[in-house]
Amino acid sequence: MQSPFSSRTTQFFLFLFILGGSIWFGSAVARTIVGYDLFIPGTLTMKDQAEAVRIQTIRLHTLLASWTDISFALFGLSGIALIVRLRHLFRERGWMLMCSLLFLLMLPAGGWTAWEDYHAYTLFDRVTGVALAPAEEIIDVFLRRQQNVAFGVLSGLTGLSAVSLILIGAFRPLHRS
Repeated sequence: MQSPFSSRTTQFFLFLFILGGSIWFGSAVARTIVGYDLFIPGTLTMKDQAEAVRIQTIRLHTLLASWTDISFALFGLSGIALIVRLRHLFRERGWMLMCSLLFLLMLPAGGWTAWEDYHAYTLFDRVTGVALAPAEEIIDVFLRRQQNVAFGVLSGLTGLSAVSLILIGAFRPLHRS
């Protein structure tokens, strides 16, 4: 019996899915580390730093956000293509259905994250990195994003969904041979 993953197209989408997911997960962690470096540990109160340091850290945060969002788009599009191509296997391979449902639940949160990141990204020049808005506005946009409770909860749930997706894919429960 031929494997459903032997098709070149399926292998290509699977490669893009794994590549995009890996870069997305890693850059999301790096972005979180850089973003929370501006705060006093355990709080959402900003450290006493020079304004130029804050702006540069926020710029680095937005650059990492562009990596995160582009890789999430690659992850999302290739994941949708895989769901469409492999949907006939969901009855025999229940783990694929569970992974698909978790993946589809992650998409709206990732889209909202990308939208918020794009708004912050437009505050800086793409080539030179010079701030295009006053420092107060940039810091305000950053603080609103970081202190939004719903956004924080959705980001956390998206990360947990990604870890669950990886574990389900590794252990493959509900697999009929």
